[in-house]
Amino acid sequence: MEPVADASVSVPVGVDALGRLRMVAGHRAVESRFDVVLGTIAGELVMRPDVGIELDWERDQLPERIADLLARVNPGVRIDAVVVDDEPRGRPALRPQLGVDVDYQLLESGERGRYRGSIEWPS
Repeated sequence: MEPVADASVSVPVGVDALGRLRMVAGHRAVESRFDVVLGTIAGELVMRPDVGIELDWERDQLPERIADLLARVNPGVRIDAVVVDDEPRGRPALRPQLGVDVDYQLLESGERGRYRGSIEWPS
């Protein structure tokens, strides 16, 4: 199997038929990384304390702060727009959430994508 330049371990983590970690590439890899980064509170990852949502950010700063964060941890991706609203996406959660839409472009291929997710946010 040839290595893929922009590949990530799938989220949630799984294994393929041969027992190897399942890998994803392209939009699935980018959106898996977005899920991890936006689901992390800054300081939660011991080896990467700079990665994650800062709970002291102001609500009106979230689109710009999220765009900066995602661009910093995904160097092969250009973040075109981030919209944050009061409508969470995906599965129900125990804590309050905000919806996040991210328009992005893969720099290597030029392909565009739209991520739709949520972040936990104190009410």
